[in-house]
Amino acid sequence: MKKTLALFLALMTILSFALMTCNNNNNSNNTDNTEDDDGDLVVPPNSQTDNSTSGGDNSGSGTTSVPVEEWETISYTVYPIVDMNIRKGSTTGTKTPVSQSEALNAVAVKKDKNGDPDWYKLSYNGGEYYADAAYISTNIGDTKFSDLAEALTITVRSHTSDEDPYQVNLRDYPSFDSEVHVTPVKKVNTDVNPIKALKQSESGTWYYVEYNGAKYYLAVTSATKPYLDGIPGNNSGSDLPG
Repeated sequence: MKKTLALFLALMTILSFALMTCNNNNNSNNTDNTEDDDGDLVVPPNSQTDNSTSGGDNSGSGTTSVPVEEWETISYTVYPIVDMNIRKGSTTGTKTPVSQSEALNAVAVKKDKNGDPDWYKLSYNGGEYYADAAYISTNIGDTKFSDLAEALTITVRSHTSDEDPYQVNLRDYPSFDSEVHVTPVKKVNTDVNPIKALKQSESGTWYYVEYNGAKYYLAVTSATKPYLDGIPGNNSGSDLPG
């Protein structure tokens, strides 16, 4: 009887140890790999991992591929709006720096629910990379800035709108993407706290400005022109109240 009991206890001990080992292995395989250690998103949403080699840079951890139906094949040149990193399809893949205005070959685009570009797939140095569309432009003129011969002082006129009370926005990057941080401006008294335009993009769409001790980008479009005084040749706001 004692031998039978001892054997039973020994078997239970072995079984418990085996279950604990299996559970630990499962936990280690469930790590969320959508972000790297510096918090940058490096994998487009709805991606899936395979073990194929991409661009001769596979380190054995696999690259990330996206279902074909998620992407629209394209073939045109795009440009970073700032110095940035493009990434291989896996979180452990290569992080490669590219320069502002550098010509990049876009081979596919993934769009958001509004039909705007969300991610670009790039062919770069023989490899496949991904870039967040928030920091990519199709117009090189929006990415190149030149110093103004003389800094401009810009006034934002008082305005209101039921749909959008802030027609004028200061942005962290020269991008209209919703991911870019926006500082709405309703009215600026230039005698107290002026907006100073220091540079202008080659396209004429963007000013690089200083406001409240910080640097931003200001878009000059048909939506903002009526509310901006101090822009050369802009008289569209002369009959507005405020």
